[in-house]
Amino acid sequence: MSAEQSREEAPSQRERDLSTKLEEAELAIQANSRRELKLLAELLKAKTTLLDESQQREHRLSTQLEQNTAGLDASQKREKQALTQLEKLTSEFEAFKKNADDPSSEILEKEAALVASRQQERQLSMELQSVKNENLRTQRRLWNNRETLQQSNQITSMRPIRRSENFRKS
Repeated sequence: MSAEQSREEAPSQRERDLSTKLEEAELAIQANSRRELKLLAELLKAKTTLLDESQQREHRLSTQLEQNTAGLDASQKREKQALTQLEKLTSEFEAFKKNADDPSSEILEKEAALVASRQQERQLSMELQSVKNENLRTQRRLWNNRETLQQSNQITSMRPIRRSENFRKS
């Protein structure tokens, strides 16, 4: 019985083959896990780079938005000043026009002042239109930058980093 017992204790050829295949499969699984880990690391690095670039772009757009907002504020201030000056000159013009019918000795001076006032009014009107146009362009740039910034924020929030199930098990 000892020969039969030693035969039962010694692994058969089939068991050795299965054991070898099992070891090979485990090695293949480990190699695949290493490859997957390497790919996941590369993916993480790429996503991190993309996020960094997105944040830099967002910062640039925010800075540009602040500059455009400041430009818009300055344009609106100039527009308000031009309107105030135009109102002042218009009232002076009306006063000169009213006094133009006076047969006093200052008629020539008043007429000259009236002509100068009209010329200045035209000039201010053109300047006001220029400021309004600049204001409109600044508003458009501000609007475009705001839309670009919103799109950038949406793109950044749409990039979740997912973990692989195999990566968590390793």
